Amino acid sequence: MLLLLILASRAAWSDAGGVSDEWVMATVRHHCAMCHAETPSHTMLLGQAPPKGVVLESIDDVRRFAPRITEMVVRKKTMPFGNETAMTEADRAKFSQWLAAQ
Repeated sequence: MLLLLILASRAAWSDAGGVSDEWVMATVRHHCAMCHAETPSHTMLLGQAPPKGVVLESIDDVRRFAPRITEMVVRKKTMPFGNETAMTEADRAKFSQWLAAQ
């Protein structure tokens, strides 16, 4: 049974272009969650709802908003807003690989 779990995990890893869900969530926490949380912590959004109602607190949230994330983060590069958190092109490319596999 453990072997099946390991093999399934490796298959999911390779299907996402070698980008793990853990890497995605760490990236989302660093670049997105200050605005896109149930309770945003960014100083410009205190006491407000997350922009466009986009909440990214779980991997399922990220999957649900994958088309919008692809558009705003990968294609248009307008998020993170003003690139305030200095998301690199390498991170955008890696995120794009994972999004394409969803």
